[in-house]
Amino acid sequence: MSEDLFSARQAAPVEANGPDLLQYDSLPRAFRIQIINLLKATIGKVEMGRHLNSPAAATSYRWWSDLYSRFIREKGVYWLTPGIDNPLVQCIQYISEADTPDVLDLIEFAFKFVDTEIRNASPYERMDISDANLIQPDAAIAELNRRFSQHNLGYEFTAGELIRINSRYIHTEVLRPALQLLQEAGTDFSGPLDEFLKAHEHHRQGNLKDAINWALKAFESTLKAICTARGWGFDPQKDTAKQLLDIAYAHNFVPVYLQQHLGGLRSALEAGLPTIRNKNSGHGQGPTPVAVPDYYARFALNLAAANIVFLIEAHKANP
Repeated sequence: MSEDLFSARQAAPVEANGPDLLQYDSLPRAFRIQIINLLKATIGKVEMGRHLNSPAAATSYRWWSDLYSRFIREKGVYWLTPGIDNPLVQCIQYISEADTPDVLDLIEFAFKFVDTEIRNASPYERMDISDANLIQPDAAIAELNRRFSQHNLGYEFTAGELIRINSRYIHTEVLRPALQLLQEAGTDFSGPLDEFLKAHEHHRQGNLKDAINWALKAFESTLKAICTARGWGFDPQKDTAKQLLDIAYAHNFVPVYLQQHLGGLRSALEAGLPTIRNKNSGHGQGPTPVAVPDYYARFALNLAAANIVFLIEAHKANP
């Protein structure tokens, strides 16, 4: 059972009465402890020297060891906390004490592990842990996102990635629907989904030019996926957003009676995101470095998301 405490409800911001002020740089101690307890309740809690006392404990210890060894390999370190053998305790210490970017790395890595390895556990592992009453992956991810929201932290675990939220409203109404539609569209749209997630990851890491580039790639790949699904010929190596939109409009992708009323739509799709990319990150910057403001990158992500939602919903509405 997961319920808000009275004090948490009283402290929560009322979004309808003001801006959804989010913060990114400091993870409160209470949040860190909540995530530690959540991971224990999801992966299991084992004590060093007693991990073979039961099949459930052995399975949990194996999961923690696998998660830990993979993470330090990706992180490029020998250990997280020197002098400690238990992988669970190492992860706990790291979440408790490490800097915010490092803790976010481990949170994302751990919940990717939950979302894949534990979700796809073998029948034998499921039997091993059935009596341990562990939290299921979907419930664990939902609680993680609730904890982010509870502490006004601008992050959410969505589509297998930790992404940065700049506005709860924009995220709920624009970015999340784009991710969900790309996921629901199936393997034909796995390319644009991967590119859109990369755009978010670059934004979270502060690589703003790369964020804009990947946002445009996701937009163009969505158009290519639609052309492929509908059997419309195009050059996958040469056709840009403008050529792909020409193909879509030539096939009456938007009904004719709407095209005359939505004359500005084509201009917005053609001139919006590609122009941002070309002017700010798409070509050589010359002898003087070009600084891309964060709000440009946020606008590019939001614009790409809105365009993707429009294109996929139009695709679904016209089988």
